[in-house]
Amino acid sequence: MIQFYVCIIFLAIILICSTFVWIIYDKRNANNYEKRLDSKKQELITIINDAEQMVEELNKFSDYIVEQVNLKDNEMIKNLKNAEDRIFKINEDAQYLLNLEFEQSQFKVKEEVKNKEEIKLKNKEKTIKEDLSEEELSNKNINKFKSNVKVIPMNARYKDVVNLSRKGLNKSEIAKMLDIGKGEIELILEVSGG
Repeated sequence: MIQFYVCIIFLAIILICSTFVWIIYDKRNANNYEKRLDSKKQELITIINDAEQMVEELNKFSDYIVEQVNLKDNEMIKNLKNAEDRIFKINEDAQYLLNLEFEQSQFKVKEEVKNKEEIKLKNKEKTIKEDLSEEELSNKNINKFKSNVKVIPMNARYKDVVNLSRKGLNKSEIAKMLDIGKGEIELILEVSGG
């Protein structure tokens, strides 16, 4: 029985040793697990930090994009205002040029009318000068004729010729009524200024 007890003690010692080995192995695995857990934790912290940095960078980038969009928007509004001002200025200039062109055309028309009137006046002056020269010639002829003819005294016949002419009768009608020649009537009327 001693052997039995020795065997049991021996088995108990083996069991205790195997338990110690098992505990050591388990403790080692636990340490390895903790180490792996710590490394995983560190990896996770690194990933979280990297993700936070990426989020921060994305926020900065989105702020930059928003800022650039606002700058471009303001620049676009400024350019549109400048374009509207230029269009307004161009319209004013075009209106001014149209008015100027209209005034120039009006001026040209007035100049043409003035030139035509001057030409007409010159033609009238020329005609008048020609008429005057013809009248001077006829006056000279009349003066020659008068110098050859006796001066007609103012008598009743002379007054009748002038009165009938003022009433609107023509020379032929006066000549028939008073039984005088047309030439004499013309001379009486010229002398009297009628």
